[in-house]
Amino acid sequence: MAASVQPDLESRVQAALQDLRYNRYPSVRRAANAHSLSVATLARRYNGGGTRSSGQTTNQLLTTQEEAQLVQWLTEMTDRNIPARVNMINSMAGTIFTARQDGSTTQVGTR
Repeated sequence: MAASVQPDLESRVQAALQDLRYNRYPSVRRAANAHSLSVATLARRYNGGGTRSSGQTTNQLLTTQEEAQLVQWLTEMTDRNIPARVNMINSMAGTIFTARQDGSTTQVGTR
């Protein structure tokens, strides 16, 4: 889903959850239909589940701050007119990850 659509989706989910808390709808299905949401999505969130993107954080090697650090490095490389190749990006990501892991040998970007 596009990033520009996500805030609208989240606002509709929050509005539907609030309507359910105040008993404006007798069921999750009716609240989902009224707010143009998937019943499965609203039911998951109503039962305490998180967003799909928040569920992926455990699968990521780099933290949000580390990703920002990588983006900053890429920006600096671009400003210097140095093309950042995939192997260079993987190497820098690995360096950032290794710095946090105190010498772990996990490679970033390998399949």
